[in-house]
Amino acid sequence: MDLLEFIASLTDSLAWPVTVVCCVYILRAPVGKLIERVTKLKYGELEAEFQERLNKIETISRDNTKGIKQEQNVTSIALEDLAVVSPRAAVLEAWIMVEKATSVFCEANGLPSKVSYQGLFRLAKDKDLDIEAFQTAYQELRLLRNKAVHATDADITPTTAKQYVKTANFIAAEFSMRTHGA
Repeated sequence: MDLLEFIASLTDSLAWPVTVVCCVYILRAPVGKLIERVTKLKYGELEAEFQERLNKIETISRDNTKGIKQEQNVTSIALEDLAVVSPRAAVLEAWIMVEKATSVFCEANGLPSKVSYQGLFRLAKDKDLDIEAFQTAYQELRLLRNKAVHATDADITPTTAKQYVKTANFIAAEFSMRTHGA
């Protein structure tokens, strides 16, 4: 083996490791930003999408509720405690709280108590009921609830579940406020 064969062999052996190290170095900033957004890597990316949608809901809620002071009720606090033990159960129970508030709102305003998401907002608009401001947040909560039904507790973190509970509490409070104001 002469010097040229040795250099060729060394280059051949080190080509992929050097390429990988260079790629990791170049992509470290974008990958770091991506990792900040993902709280848990799971097959199917359920948790990543869950967290991303919750962040979207929080932004929408914050934009649409400036000046509205929220008070946590006992149910919300209990659900946040449940989120530590069983995040999935907390999400499902929080959605039930939203459904109950929606049903009471519908009955108080002469709407059918069991109505689809699209029907609820269409009928409310026809009756000039002011609930459009949180339509997107309501839809996102509904979609996340559907994902939670098919998830396990390992797929949803306690932090994510607590965020969901807070947002669900906000939506339920909005429906309650509009029910008593009707």
